[in-house]
Amino acid sequence: MARTPETSDGKTIVSLWPTEGSRKTIVTHNWADPTTWYSNSTQVLNESPSVITPELVYELAEDNIIDVTHGKVWEEDLSMTSYKFLLEGSTDGGTSWTPFAEEDPHVEEHTGANGDYVIDYDTGIITFHSAIAVGTSLRASYYYADLSTPGASTYIVAPLPGKTLLLRKAEVQFTKDIVIGDTIAFETYGYADVFAPHLVNTFDPPGPLAPGTKIPISTTTYKTMRDYYNEANGAMPTYPALGGSGWRGIDQDVVVLQWDYAAMLPVSSAAGMEVRILLKHDQPFGGTYATATLYGLSEDE
Repeated sequence: MARTPETSDGKTIVSLWPTEGSRKTIVTHNWADPTTWYSNSTQVLNESPSVITPELVYELAEDNIIDVTHGKVWEEDLSMTSYKFLLEGSTDGGTSWTPFAEEDPHVEEHTGANGDYVIDYDTGIITFHSAIAVGTSLRASYYYADLSTPGASTYIVAPLPGKTLLLRKAEVQFTKDIVIGDTIAFETYGYADVFAPHLVNTFDPPGPLAPGTKIPISTTTYKTMRDYYNEANGAMPTYPALGGSGWRGIDQDVVVLQWDYAAMLPVSSAAGMEVRILLKHDQPFGGTYATATLYGLSEDE
C-alpha cells in the first residue's frame, strides 16, 4: 500500500482537486414580469388576431405573452426557441402561410424600425410598420402566462432522466425598486412510491395514490423581505444600475442574497424529484426584477 505523504512533523499532505461533474446553473422566472413565466405557460396555436386598425394594428386574445427575444430569460437562444412568438400571413385564403419578421431589438436600437412588426408582449398588441396587403389573413402561435390559472408562476427544477441534480448554493436577486406582493414557496416533490409507499394503491392495504404520483416532501416559504434576510447566510455587494436605460441594461441597483448550503441537496430523477418555485397566489411582484439562481452539478445516478 502506498504511504500517505506527510510533512516533516507528521501532518498529512492533501491536494484540492476540482469537483467532477457537469456544471448546472438554473435561473428562475422574473417574478416581477409574467412575460418570463414560461415553465408553466399555456400554448395557443394558429389564433386569428382581432383587428384594431385594418392592415396595421391587431390584438391577441391573451396578454402576458412569453418573450424569449429580449434577453429576459436565461439562455433563451439555447433552449427556449419553442416558446418563440410566431406570426404568419396568407393572401390565398389559407392555402399557404408565410412568416412575418418581428423587429430585431438590436437593429431597432441602432438604426430604427426594421422587420415587419413589433409586439407588446405585456398586452398582446401587434403593430405593423407599414400596412399589409388588403385581405391578408393572419394567424399567431404563442405561449402566455394565464394568471387566472393556479400555478401560472410555477418554475420547475428537475434533473434529466438518469441524472441527479446536486444543488450546492442559491441566491436571489432583487432590484431596489422591488415590491414584495406575494409569498414565494420552494416545494420539493417526489414519487409517493419512494417517500410514502403506504399511500400507493399497490401497497397492502392499498393506499389512495397511483404508482408514480408525485407528492410534496418539504416546503419553505418566504412571506416577507425579513424571511429572505433571516435565512440568507451571505450577501454580495449591491450591484449598481448598469448597462444603460435600453432593453440590455438594468436601471436599478440590484441586491444579491446568498444561501451557501452546508451539504449538497440531491434532486434524483429515479425518485421522481423536482423543486417547484412559485408565487402562492400568482401575484407578480412590483418593480423591475426578482429572480433566484441555483448552482450545482448534474451527475449520473
